[in-house]
Amino acid sequence: MLKNDTTFNTFQKLINNQYFDSNIDNSIDNGLSQVDLNYSELLPNQYYYIVRTKDIHLSYISPEVEHITGYTQSEWYPELLRGSIHPEDRSIIDKAIREAYNIGQQVDKKLDSSFVFKLNYRIKRKDGEYIPVLRYSSLLKKDKTGKMLYYKTIITDLSGIKKDNTIDVKFYHKNKIIYSLNNNKKLLRKELLSKRENEIVYYMFNNVTSEEIAEKLCLSKHTVDTHRRNILKKLEIKNTMDLILNMVLV
Repeated sequence: MLKNDTTFNTFQKLINNQYFDSNIDNSIDNGLSQVDLNYSELLPNQYYYIVRTKDIHLSYISPEVEHITGYTQSEWYPELLRGSIHPEDRSIIDKAIREAYNIGQQVDKKLDSSFVFKLNYRIKRKDGEYIPVLRYSSLLKKDKTGKMLYYKTIITDLSGIKKDNTIDVKFYHKNKIIYSLNNNKKLLRKELLSKRENEIVYYMFNNVTSEEIAEKLCLSKHTVDTHRRNILKKLEIKNTMDLILNMVLV
């Protein structure tokens, strides 16, 4: 899945590089200004940046950003992280980023660099041209409570490689997909299902087990399983993974 992905392998080297991480840790107090953060493993069509999540502060962006976007390091500001996204792509990417933020704010010992957020969409260069990019983001540093404090992102320019305007979002934990979203999915409207089915399908989208759903809704596992079968039948899909990968709850 991810292991054969060249960009992902570069990203893994970046996020696992202890010298890189220790430089970030040692320079947070002085705003990273005294540290050379250039990363030699980047491909010619890549740049990376670091964001402090609590205030969406752009702590660092690599100089390669100018070659790809036309903006210099000093011209790139936090608002461009969202403002440069193509208007047609923005709603899906906003939804994905909110979900990533929610995960990052969970106080969970399992929150580590094995959580990887993969997104592809279009961004606007300084000259007005839109280019397709692939984005990998992951935890860089947690705060004292265990919540995400900094995350790092590597951006790959897919110009000349990606020809369509499809958007694809996947969150991974230890190489397994835990969240998926794209602009080719079927819309799952609430009126298609009963009130109880809508309650259960919400948990299905979040990959919650029947036992856990039963406990949350004070139902028996047998009742939950029956609802799940009825939901899949109504939606004409095979299984829960098909639901997660190919439908959007609206």
